[in-house]
Formats: sequence, structure tokens, C-alpha cells
Amino acid sequence: MTVNAKFTLDLNQGKRILECRPGMTLFAALRSQKTFLPTGCGARGLCGQCRVKLLAGEANPPTDLEHERLNASDLAAGYRLGCQLRPGGDLRLEVPAAVFAAREYPTTVEDIIPLTPEIRRFRFRLAPGDTIPHQAGQFLNLNVPSHSGVRGVTIRCFSFTTPSTTLDHLDIVVRLNPKGTATPYLFNLLKIGDPISIIAPFGEFYLRDQPVPAVWIAGGSGLSPFLGMLDDLVAGVLPNRPVTLFFGAAKPVDLYYVKELQDLARKHPWFKFIPALSGPEHDPAEVDHGLITEVVERQLSDLSQHEAYLCGGPGMLKACIDILVNKGVAREKIFFDRFG
Repeated sequence: MTVNAKFTLDLNQGKRILECRPGMTLFAALRSQKTFLPTGCGARGLCGQCRVKLLAGEANPPTDLEHERLNASDLAAGYRLGCQLRPGGDLRLEVPAAVFAAREYPTTVEDIIPLTPEIRRFRFRLAPGDTIPHQAGQFLNLNVPSHSGVRGVTIRCFSFTTPSTTLDHLDIVVRLNPKGTATPYLFNLLKIGDPISIIAPFGEFYLRDQPVPAVWIAGGSGLSPFLGMLDDLVAGVLPNRPVTLFFGAAKPVDLYYVKELQDLARKHPWFKFIPALSGPEHDPAEVDHGLITEVVERQLSDLSQHEAYLCGGPGMLKACIDILVNKGVAREKIFFDRFG
């Protein structure tokens, strides 16, 4: 093999033919050629979203992270994680069809709205004439540039707050992680008028067009995708159905959009909103108390005819899934995007 050798990557039976230099991951090779696998963890092998199927060709053996994220039958069938797979020759691969719809968009920061001391809403305006077709609830990858000792682009994912009818800008809701590499840049350095690029749309977290009741469970900034879904339902993009939205936080100051959602619930009989606080402060009226999992357990009974949509941290997701399954929700009717 010569120093300048490149491997050929055949995606979906010739739909797209790309190249890869030896030593590159599949994720990086595709990204360098404007073909974007989804990632909820910044391609660190934690979320399992960049899954592809290796049909033919040589590559490195599955890594420990792949053994953690993929079961034995998936690995035996050829499924791999794009951020872990390193081609060793020409490959034939099958990738999700949605990969071909995602692209990079230049945007400008149009607005930054504080919602709580640690949560802000950011609006990114697309270039004139540009649009992002998407479904409410999907997510974007934000390309955070080098800053304050952080070298290279950091990829982070955030759920859309905007409904599917909004095409010329996208909003996200972000919670500050003071020890992180991305959110301190958004909170401390990013300003209105700054350019920043995003890659979108990604994800299977969107409201299914099914006339069945739905349970939505959000924690912290996880309220974000439900705001767009709710806008779609109010606008009639999808038929209304009974929806119960649980929103959990620790302190009263961590709750946001409560009055707006309570007003919406009073206006629309099909919508029920249940905010909850897990900490010792219980000042706000019409707020339940306890961990969001405890509130869901207490408030709901038979859910055998329901769908469920979850957005929050890994611990909350696992605990809520267990409760929902015990109350009758079919596992395949529980939807969430796993972020790392």
C-alpha cells in the first residue's frame, strides 16, 4: 500500500461513492466529504447513533465501545459505529437514508434569551433563501469552534425547539455545563451577530402521526423538543390527540415556560401539563413534588394504549422507561434520542 493510497466507500449500492485515507474513522472520512452520520455524543462512541452496516470489505475489529452499544446479533449482522470503524480497504456500506438529507448550514446568531440562570434559548438564522426541512423534535449538530484552549471543532447535539413549519431559523435550549467544552463557549463567548455552522436534521425523535394518547416527559433543557411538537399540534400540522407533558426540575428557578404551558393547557382540553420539583422548595402553585419518575408513577395508571416520548439525562431515561413499560407502554412505542 502506498503512502497516498485511498480506499473507496460505496454507500447504499452506489448512491454515493466516497474515499477514505488509511487510519481515518468512517465518521471522519464521510464528514470531510460533506456526508454526515448522526451523532448525539460528538463521535465519542457513547450514543450509538452513527450506526452503519458493513456489507463487504475489511475494517478493524469491533471496539469495546461497540460491544457496549451494539448487541451480539447486530455485530454478527455487520452493524458497526461509524465513529469506531476504520476501513482497511474498499468497503460497501449501508447507511440510513436520512444521512443523505443532512447538510451543513452557515447561520448567524439572531437572539439569545435567558430562561433560567443556567438555561438559555439560542436562535440561529439561516442565510437568506436557505431552509432546513425538519420535523419537530429532531436535533442538530452544532460546530463549536476552537476557543479558550479548546483546540479544533467540538461537535455537540441539541434538539430543535422550533416547529416543523419554521424553515428559515432554528432555536435550541441549552443548559450550561461549567466543566464542558461547548456550553461555556455558548454562554460566555458567543454573541448576537456571530457566525456559527450547524449540521441538520438528525434523529428519530418526532411525533408519530398516530391517533393515540401520548405521554411526554422532560427534564431541564429536555423541554426543548416538546415546545416544537406542541406548536405543531396547536397549528394542526398533526391531528390533536390527548397529550400529558411532565416537566421536572430541582428548584423553582429551574422551571421555565410554566405559565405559557399552563395557559395552553387551559385553552386546549387535549393538553395536560404537570410541572414537578424534586428539591425542598415548593413555592409555585400548580406544581407537583418529587422526582419526575415518582410523579409519573403517581399520576398515571394504565398506559397500554399510549405512546411515550422522553428527553432528559441517561438516568432519567432509564428510570422512566422502566416505569412506562410496567404501566403497559410497548417498548417500541417509547421514543427518545440518546445523547452522550
